[in-house]
Amino acid sequence: MYYAHREFEIPEDDTVVWRYMDLEKFEDLINTSQLYFPRLDRMGDLTEGLFPEIAQERIKENLSKQNRVSELKGFDQIVNPRHRLDKFVSCWNLAEHESYLLWKSYTKDASAVAIKSTVGRLKESLNEDNNYEIYMGEVRYHNNEDFIFRGNMYNLVMQKNAYYQAENELRIIANRRDVNGSRSDVEFNRVQVDLNTLIEDIYISPKATQEHKAFIEKYLSDNGLSKNVFVSGINDKWLHS
Repeated sequence: MYYAHREFEIPEDDTVVWRYMDLEKFEDLINTSQLYFPRLDRMGDLTEGLFPEIAQERIKENLSKQNRVSELKGFDQIVNPRHRLDKFVSCWNLAEHESYLLWKSYTKDASAVAIKSTVGRLKESLNEDNNYEIYMGEVRYHNNEDFIFRGNMYNLVMQKNAYYQAENELRIIANRRDVNGSRSDVEFNRVQVDLNTLIEDIYISPKATQEHKAFIEKYLSDNGLSKNVFVSGINDKWLHS
């Protein structure tokens, strides 16, 4: 179930969001009505959730100068990367229109799809599952030196290096209610969603043919979903190579 949280900057409900995926992942979502949340340390960016070293040194230096010994010891626990073992995330793109960059980065072939939704639809669709506390917000991008830590571990999860700024990410976090502490044996969570609410429209790859479009339309219909299916409007030779 979705909850607001002071550490998360959430856009207006009518803000458009996108999720790009290959056909296999799309079929899994439709078949299970479950959104996949990989563990934070299993993401592609190896620095996910880690405290930048330059920011660590700055904070430690300030604490030492002020002789705040107990806080200095506590800070060592904060920067421990094990906190990533109980953080599970789903990443969406905040944008009015589909993205050439994200089609190229996150999909492989002509059968890939992009789900178009809104922040409000995401919130409502995730209220299906009472086993999880759901939070979401805009990712803040930093260049290490301007990293901001306000004393909450979510600050680490909701910031990424500026290298990834083009992703303009809305990040969803799923915390399982019946698990306390980190569990290194759990590599992902699956959260029940209302697909009719989650999905506004479906866009298919710029490489797609009318046969791909017909397949997606029938697949949705066979699973009780009536959604508009559009072929991407992007026509770029680099995507077709």
